[in-house]
Amino acid sequence: GAAHPASSDAINLDSAPVSRAHEGHAVATIALITILGFSLQGPLERFGTAMRFVAIAVGLIWLPPVAVAAVFRLPFRTTFSLRRPAPLAWPGAVFLGIALHLLLLHFSRLVEDVVPADPVAAERLEGQVQEVAGQGTALTLLVFAVTPAVAEEFLFRGLLLDGFTRGFGVAGGVLASSLLFGLVHMTPIR
Repeated sequence: GAAHPASSDAINLDSAPVSRAHEGHAVATIALITILGFSLQGPLERFGTAMRFVAIAVGLIWLPPVAVAAVFRLPFRTTFSLRRPAPLAWPGAVFLGIALHLLLLHFSRLVEDVVPADPVAAERLEGQVQEVAGQGTALTLLVFAVTPAVAEEFLFRGLLLDGFTRGFGVAGGVLASSLLFGLVHMTPIR
């Protein structure tokens, strides 16, 4: 038979990236986080406090969306909204972070009045924070601020927002990603 000419729009499954994340990728990421969360509960208890918090942020929050993006060949720059920020974005982000932290402190007190934290859990968390804080400010910021923030950005504003936006539109994507973010942070002691 005659040979078929190669078509320029033929899909090469070995190298062609998917154009964008969709809701299936978001659901796969949530499933992977759930499976890892249940599987790693025991092994994570063997780590020291600081290492356990970093392992949770990296292994359960950052790694699953990055793994899903790699497996499904999603473009990292668009999936995770990776771009260089404008020069004035840095001071603006610091100012906004401080202002919102003060607002969050006030809001947490209101939430605590309505839904009191479990005293045992709150005391345990306070002990863990003090343990890490005793090892220095840099480690404390890395464990409780930088690592979780970066990991959560990759998950919630990255793959989940991109995937849900493609499936449900901008409003639906923002709503779904925000609701999941809220559910993760629902415990009053967080």
